[in-house]
Amino acid sequence: MATLIVLSPPAVGTRIILQKSRQTVLGRDPTCDLTLNKRSISRFHAQVTLTLGTYLLEDMRSTNGTFVNGSKIHQRTVLKDGDQILIHDIPLVFRLSDDVALEEELKQHPAETGDLFPTSPELETSASRTGGTSILRGRLKTLIEITRALGSTLEIKEILPRVLDLLFRMFPPAIIGEIHLLNDNQQLTPVAMKHGREADSTDLTGAPFNVPLIHQVYESGQGTIQTELSPDPALALDGFHQSIICAPLLRANSCPCGVILLETNDSSYIFSDDDLELLSAVAVLTGQSIGYSQAHDIVVQHDATIRQMETARQIQLGMLPRNSPEVAGYSFDQYYAPAEKVGGDYYFYEMLRDGRVILGIADASGKGLSAAMNIARFAGEVRLRIATSPTLKSALTSLNQFVMEGGDECMFITSCLCVLDPQQHLMTLANAGHPPPLLRHGTTGQVEELDGCRRNFPFGIVTEFDPHPWMIKLAPGDQVLLFTDGVTEAMNPRREILGTERLVRVFDQSRGNIHQVVNAVVESVQQFREDRPANDDTTIVGFARLHEL
Repeated sequence: MATLIVLSPPAVGTRIILQKSRQTVLGRDPTCDLTLNKRSISRFHAQVTLTLGTYLLEDMRSTNGTFVNGSKIHQRTVLKDGDQILIHDIPLVFRLSDDVALEEELKQHPAETGDLFPTSPELETSASRTGGTSILRGRLKTLIEITRALGSTLEIKEILPRVLDLLFRMFPPAIIGEIHLLNDNQQLTPVAMKHGREADSTDLTGAPFNVPLIHQVYESGQGTIQTELSPDPALALDGFHQSIICAPLLRANSCPCGVILLETNDSSYIFSDDDLELLSAVAVLTGQSIGYSQAHDIVVQHDATIRQMETARQIQLGMLPRNSPEVAGYSFDQYYAPAEKVGGDYYFYEMLRDGRVILGIADASGKGLSAAMNIARFAGEVRLRIATSPTLKSALTSLNQFVMEGGDECMFITSCLCVLDPQQHLMTLANAGHPPPLLRHGTTGQVEELDGCRRNFPFGIVTEFDPHPWMIKLAPGDQVLLFTDGVTEAMNPRREILGTERLVRVFDQSRGNIHQVVNAVVESVQQFREDRPANDDTTIVGFARLHEL
């Protein structure tokens, strides 16, 4: 019967017969058919199924991947007798028969079994006579595995324990190993530790070793070797030495981002310059992989932010009126352009049952997402409070209290609100710290700044809020323009602002209906800015009493 044999800890020597009637699941979860109790293994990592007489291996969206004969699999893969499988970093072998002796199987895969069958002194002597060729070959193979591991995932912090395990294979005398990375607070913290050859490299509960040396190597950006008597007095009396090798993790720009440290208490082995050069090469490969991973994370976060901002933009646009009001004898038009994806400007129309029209414009302090969030809260209240308050003055007082209770001491909102009675042709105007609207008289063509009503403070500044609405009679042909300071404070490359005087001049010289007038103002603002991007949100609301036929 088909069999999987585990070739390394934590389940070395385990043999599992593959199921014919259902999937054989491999993973960290205790309910799996083969439980591999290691943090780097996903709970349900991979599964083997029998389909039409063929065994298929499938990765179950694991974090660290599944490999067959050194290649990461992305779909169901046919298994052949003798195929070598890596469940992340745990090697297994697939056999169509279960009569293969375990010892024979382990001996056929010495790279995976590591020190399970130590080399005899005679073999070590033979190896030394060949000039260490087998050691160099083993180190090269391990270096290739490290490179492959680093390239197999962008989740570098999860692969670093595997790198440390491979370094212990590359340097058999090592008994302590640590990899430290710079965290978001610019502090070196361990991400992989082995205090003992059989220790779990993902266990970070131990205290870091030789912290001063780690910081020294990080700050200097240079690797080093330290050899000294063991700190254990009993061992020091026997001349027992400890040798430490430490190398910085270097990004592509040669800036350090962490440190690798290895230590041995084997007096017969002292790290050499060749060892330091090899460890430094691994550190450079690791550091560059970390840099690529961090760059990828930045790109992913940036893309997510763009998507979130686009969603916020669509939500904000959904708060704005889709159409202008249709009121006999009047016409309306508007323009809205945030300086960023979302903005702090807002305008609205609301038809009352008695035929009156509530319209207004508002501008929250700041810009971008914070301003958009504040104006969204305001938008949810302004129409309701005006529609349900007995007077415009009481509505404004209520709105000020709402903004004051918002909790953000640095936030305020300027606003200009109007109640238009199209039957009586009366406009009631109230201003809360907002630029005063402009009125062009249809009879004379004269442009007037409507600052006769006391503007008062913006919403959210003072608790003693005392608005003074102002009533204006509209004649045929009168046109009214409400706007935010993104219009008057539009800036050109010479850092000049448009200003109210220029806006009045543009309004005075524009001709046509209210739609043409608003377009003329928008074009004038854009021409004034030239190629300079808008430095603030721009919103315009215009309405006019039509000439009677």
